[in-house]
Amino acid sequence: NALENLDADTARVISEAHGKLFFNGLTTVTPEVAGILATHCGWLHIEGLQSISPAVARALANHQGWLFLNGIRVVEKDVAIAILPYRGQLYLDGFETITEDVAEKMLSVVTVSRCMAFGISIMSLWQR
Repeated sequence: NALENLDADTARVISEAHGKLFFNGLTTVTPEVAGILATHCGWLHIEGLQSISPAVARALANHQGWLFLNGIRVVEKDVAIAILPYRGQLYLDGFETITEDVAEKMLSVVTVSRCMAFGISIMSLWQR
């Protein structure tokens, strides 16, 4: 949807819905709202985000459904470390830049099927 802002109260109500949630219009999200959205049991698409803070990554790592963050362009090391506890399907198809140390950190805990969702940049590092 084109929702551009999401407060905690609205996130609580929406996160109780069944099925897939799409927040492709959101360009920012607070750690509080991310934590509330992480309680949703279905697919969670937050594809308008081009970057996230480590606090938001930690909150989203608690999500138990599929997580789509395909708008993120750069994965910083502190963000990668914060999201690593996430155990679902994580999609980061949009990123353009990742350093080798971040790629190695992410690959230390992900399966090959989860790596496929990280795009060509990380795959080329992985195949070295």
